[in-house]
Amino acid sequence: MKEFTAALHDGVIEEFLCARGATDPGRPMPSLPFVGGIPADDSLHIRLTASGAWYEVDGKGRPVLNAGGQQWTFAAPALAVVKHLAEGRTASMAELAVASSLPVGQAAALVMELVAADVAAVSRRR
Repeated sequence: MKEFTAALHDGVIEEFLCARGATDPGRPMPSLPFVGGIPADDSLHIRLTASGAWYEVDGKGRPVLNAGGQQWTFAAPALAVVKHLAEGRTASMAELAVASSLPVGQAAALVMELVAADVAAVSRRR
């Protein structure tokens, strides 16, 4: 019991919940018809399908996303994209590009990494 009590510290519950949530694969969803790649299309909508996703910023200012039991480290300009998605919001490719100042093609490449890992889905709004 002493070892258990000694291991407790401020924030241990939050650390556990983040670690546990980031391993949940969520609900993979197909991003049809975009199985071969995500086009640089402003009107596409993206959202994470893995629950419990979270991010932090490393010592070099790069966002580190944890979702579905996987981890990605992106370049610093991708922080706005990661933040939008990790907060559980559905965002258009245009919104992600504007928020991050990335060209739509680079935002699409980032999203493709997440779709290929089954932690994000892309769709067209009707």
